[in-house]
Amino acid sequence: MKSNYRTFLTLVGKYNRAFYFSTFFILLSSIYEMGSLLLLIPYIEILQNGEIIDGSSKTGFIINWVKDFFQLNTNLEILIFSSVSISLIFFVGFFFKYFSSKLSTKLTFKIAHDLSQKAFLNLVRKPFKFIRSENSSEYISLISVKITQIVYGYFLSLYNLLNGIFLFGFLLIFILSINLSLGFTILFSLILIFGGLIKFKGRKIYNRGTKISEKNSQIVKFIQETRGFIRQIFLYELGDFFVSKFKDLDKESKKLQFQNQWQGTYPKFFVESSVLTIIPLLIILSITLSYKSTSSQGELISNSLKLFVFLIVSIQRLLPVANQMYVGIITIKGTQGSINDYLRLVNNLSFKSKLSKKTVEISFNNKISIENISFQYVKQNELFNNLNFQIFKSQKIALIGKSGAGKSTFIDLLSGLSIPTEGEIKIDEVLLSNSNRRSWSRKVTYVPQQDFFLDEPVLENILLGSNIETFDFERLKWACKMAMVDDFIEISESGLSVSMGENGNKFSGGQKQRIGIARAMYRNSELLILDESTSSLDFEIEKKIIQNILNLKNQTIIFVTHRLRVLRYFDKVYRVDNQKIKLENSEI
Repeated sequence: MKSNYRTFLTLVGKYNRAFYFSTFFILLSSIYEMGSLLLLIPYIEILQNGEIIDGSSKTGFIINWVKDFFQLNTNLEILIFSSVSISLIFFVGFFFKYFSSKLSTKLTFKIAHDLSQKAFLNLVRKPFKFIRSENSSEYISLISVKITQIVYGYFLSLYNLLNGIFLFGFLLIFILSINLSLGFTILFSLILIFGGLIKFKGRKIYNRGTKISEKNSQIVKFIQETRGFIRQIFLYELGDFFVSKFKDLDKESKKLQFQNQWQGTYPKFFVESSVLTIIPLLIILSITLSYKSTSSQGELISNSLKLFVFLIVSIQRLLPVANQMYVGIITIKGTQGSINDYLRLVNNLSFKSKLSKKTVEISFNNKISIENISFQYVKQNELFNNLNFQIFKSQKIALIGKSGAGKSTFIDLLSGLSIPTEGEIKIDEVLLSNSNRRSWSRKVTYVPQQDFFLDEPVLENILLGSNIETFDFERLKWACKMAMVDDFIEISESGLSVSMGENGNKFSGGQKQRIGIARAMYRNSELLILDESTSSLDFEIEKKIIQNILNLKNQTIIFVTHRLRVLRYFDKVYRVDNQKIKLENSEI
């Protein structure tokens, strides 16, 4: 657990100096607050006695120094000056607390932004084979929920804990200097109570925090699944079934959250009640012990009053600080599950070195050579074994095969998304490697069967990453014409400003496929891969779009399909079967 915290702090290492500075400011604020409380003692004595205290008092030297320095001659002048000074001191203390709190809170949310950015960077830059094996709900839960939990549960709690430690230390020194025996009694009582609670409840809180993190991921995943079943929910009247499952998940999550929250709340009431019960007994004990040494009943009452005020003020200041420290420790323990999930998913060290390397440019003028390729996913059967294959520049190829034969895997290998278990892929005899993989990816455009769309205008979805202020409108018109998007959208500023809705839900499946093809046409890459990307089109529209694409002279086309009627338009047709890629009626 300690190593996890060290690793976590390493992830936000660039804020180390700012963290130390804000901690130092918290320390100054605590010192100032302690000094303010120290000055309350002579002020209380002035109010109690109504006269100037002589130097024999423990705090009388402060009053005498103030009297001499500011030339105060009467009790009234001292009282007025003291009252005004105390008010000003506490007023200035407000600004200390204000800026200290603002500084630490601002830094915390800067760190939160950095954590979210790292998580999202990990999502889009992590090697493709790792992304395939991870559940999208975990990233959604991490970025939208768990990082917020880390902010409040770890960083803000850490600041509160540090502030509590400083204040507790200064207050304890102050109390011990006034009354050593009672100070140690209070100290050991608080350590016994809160230390015992942390010892016996800490592990349970840690375990519940881990379960809460798991439940949050499950809830996000279930919401995603429910959204995917929305048609069946209405058609088959499955609403009650899904509501019941969500209710069970959410109820368990809220129950765990309540238990952890309550563990940080109830000790405050227990300790306050216990201490308030003990205070009168301590006063009685003090009166009994000092009865014989006190010269008069008035002095005894006066000393008892001082002791009562001392105890009330001490407890009133120490209890909230001790509880603040306890809550900080408990909350940090409860956040460990989210921290562990962050460390597990955001292992940016795994791809940092690859990202830092300079990209080597690669050219595609002749052919793609696949030499002795073998590939299998972890703990799965081998999909390709000793595969050899060549694709020549400007060739138009159709790829067929039954579901699960490995067509999509072959596309991933060809485009550089996946790395073969054995063998090599060469572009014009240059080995495809980490150093030139980015250069190769810029030459490849991939259109899946079900493309994804932003909840933004059609224009932004077609450009997707291109500068919307400086795009080539003529090229855009050409791309839309090639994909026959102009059949249902006016290629103008107003026509292209229509929002597509969530993942394009304002358009039909066929229309979305045409917009996806237009996106690919606008990119105008050297290698165009269409993976079942015309499956929702009627035959006439599909035939026209395929003919438009095949008329591109300088582009290499790979068309994955199950529709045999379009195969006659391609230069060659290959079948993926039995770990090989075969030319129809002939094995390569």
